[in-house]
Amino acid sequence: MSDQSVEASPMSRAMIRNLAYQTRQLLGLQSQKFIDVEALIEFGMPRVMKGFVYDIQTIEFMKDNHGLAVPSERRVIYREDVYERALDGSGRDRATIVHELAHLFLHTPDRMVNRRADGPMKAYVDPEWQAKAFAGEFLVCAQHLQGMNTAETVANTFGVSESSARVQLGAFLKEGLIKKGQINDLAL
Repeated sequence: MSDQSVEASPMSRAMIRNLAYQTRQLLGLQSQKFIDVEALIEFGMPRVMKGFVYDIQTIEFMKDNHGLAVPSERRVIYREDVYERALDGSGRDRATIVHELAHLFLHTPDRMVNRRADGPMKAYVDPEWQAKAFAGEFLVCAQHLQGMNTAETVANTFGVSESSARVQLGAFLKEGLIKKGQINDLAL
């Protein structure tokens, strides 16, 4: 989903973090560090979202789109190579799986409006920023960071790329969820 002619209801990072954790709870995943994305879309989503459908399409069909979400249909579509890499543990592709699911949770038709402003969209109303933030918050759960002291450890534990781990840790640091110096290799 990347239509810049629409914007979403405003959401802060903290609001998205709360929704991501509530979604983990709804799915019974609040105590898990590593989320099995295959089980999430095969079993979890159909259990919590009536009418949920996912589809895997060819590279030729999807072209440059790694994934697409159609919230009004409760449907996501993944490009076959992205889906396969996600199942093989690619952090970036695992995040894509959750990013598209985030659109289903966050961007229902009643939460979207036509964009009236010109210029750059503010992050807090940008559907893409919101879905990316949700994916990060869902995959790297702040409640499970105890004992971790490097971004690499966080990336490996939660199954995300190291750059994604750094983004999440930076957000956690900014909001006081972790302390300065807690993650040794986090550039400040």
